Amino acid sequence: MPRYLRFDQLDTNDPNVVARLARLLGRPPATDPGDARLNLGLFDGSRLVGCVLASSGGTVRISELAVDAAYASERAELVARWCDLAARWCRHRPLEMQGDEPALQRWRALDAPLLADLGYRLDAVEPVSSGGSGPARFRSRWEAAAAVNLDPRALPVDAVYPVGEASYQVRVVRSETHWSRLAPYWDDLLRTTPSATGMQSFEYLRAWWTCFGLPYRLWILTIWRDGALCGIAPLRIEAERGFVGWLRELSFVGWLTEVDRPTFLFGGQADACLSVMLRFLADQGALWDRMTLHEQDADGPCARTLPAFATRGYLLRMTPSTRCPYVALNRPFERYMAERSRQFRKRLRAACRRLEAKGELRVRRVSDEAQVREAIGRFRDLEDRSWKRGTEAALGPLHGQFLDILHTWLGPKGALQVLELLVAGQPIASTIAFVHGRNYYSLHIVHDAAWADDTPGNVLTYFELEECHAKGYAEFDFLGTCVESKLHWTSSVRDTIDIVLTRSGPRERLVHLWKVHLAPAVRGALEQRGLLERMQSLQRRAWARLWGVPDL
Repeated sequence: MPRYLRFDQLDTNDPNVVARLARLLGRPPATDPGDARLNLGLFDGSRLVGCVLASSGGTVRISELAVDAAYASERAELVARWCDLAARWCRHRPLEMQGDEPALQRWRALDAPLLADLGYRLDAVEPVSSGGSGPARFRSRWEAAAAVNLDPRALPVDAVYPVGEASYQVRVVRSETHWSRLAPYWDDLLRTTPSATGMQSFEYLRAWWTCFGLPYRLWILTIWRDGALCGIAPLRIEAERGFVGWLRELSFVGWLTEVDRPTFLFGGQADACLSVMLRFLADQGALWDRMTLHEQDADGPCARTLPAFATRGYLLRMTPSTRCPYVALNRPFERYMAERSRQFRKRLRAACRRLEAKGELRVRRVSDEAQVREAIGRFRDLEDRSWKRGTEAALGPLHGQFLDILHTWLGPKGALQVLELLVAGQPIASTIAFVHGRNYYSLHIVHDAAWADDTPGNVLTYFELEECHAKGYAEFDFLGTCVESKLHWTSSVRDTIDIVLTRSGPRERLVHLWKVHLAPAVRGALEQRGLLERMQSLQRRAWARLWGVPDL
């Protein structure tokens, strides 16, 4: 039977969670509620099949560590993912566990080698007074190891494939700790991979995973030849509940709803690495039901190769995705502006004059590590006064946390920047930008709604582009939201496609028929009659009632 594995944190103050834990453990769980950040559950669909409950202090105390007997093979992944949380929130603190003799034997046989690989060593085992009759109990203490193996070659080889006269090995990374070992190699491959963006950099993806990665299974494929790392496929597996039941989606680490144009980091060996990856995916087909590669180059290696792969019992769907405007900064700014339409330049000059009439107009770029966080706070204040407030375009709490972590990673490099437009010292528009190499990415822009008639967003973009030309960046990337307004600034656009590869079965063929043939026709008919938005609202409500989740 397929397993739809996913992770989630456990709130032990929730009676429903406590009841699930009791069924898993065969008894009530420990009374200590622990630290909500460190309570991790492993689920198969909606069923709890494993847990780690812990509390933090000077020592991290694990009160429960259990896995359903039928899922014993998943224990290592559960422990590794929990260690990711412990390293994040309680770095370098020792671990402590208590249990009876069978538990002690499990720790030594199963957990000690794994924990040693993740940076802990078994320091001491001592008896604990039981206060009466009953089985003897023990306390084990695990110290953070002084020296940790940082070589990614220490991971086991999962498969070996010949390509021509060469032999390639695949190693799978399933935890953040092992992912960290790839840091010295990651961006070297990124730089040599055509069409790769800064959103596939090591720091950017690690920040994303820290904020949004908890529910997913990490599944980064590393491809090696003669001891050298030649390819990285940054993938994750999501157990997703749909109208036709659970399925497992394989996709890139990162957003499916943001414009990041992900790619496989295969450097100069794209054809060989892609061949190895697809053979490995076929061999591991029992782990995934659908692969979604969003925002791909329509002429890229995946678009060329996957149609042939789809003949092996898979269904293939390619659909248009985002349009991503950009400006090549390869000529003087004055010449670039002269290429814009006369009417647009006239409106822009008029907007500048209106703002100048209301006070001193100036632009402030914030790139200093200590000041960027404050500038992001001012961005959030502006957002509360903008049209984005309360909409999906606004930065949610997790997105704000993501920017904080990204700043922690990139702040010392000056790679996360904020540009502010001020009138008489008052910020009226702001943009958050990300710099990687010679590419400049405009992540978010916002303006005070009270100033909307003066189009401060356009004025800010004008000054932003002027600075980018002067600083010698190679490209200004608008990314792909609100495309029509950005096409005033450029005629250069990257059109992308979504590639969806699904295992062929009765359910999958039915979904494929709907997605490829029926849904586009229904959507077109609803749009023509002005009913699309209403039907989407009804669909969200039906989903909420069916699965008992809040109205989306």
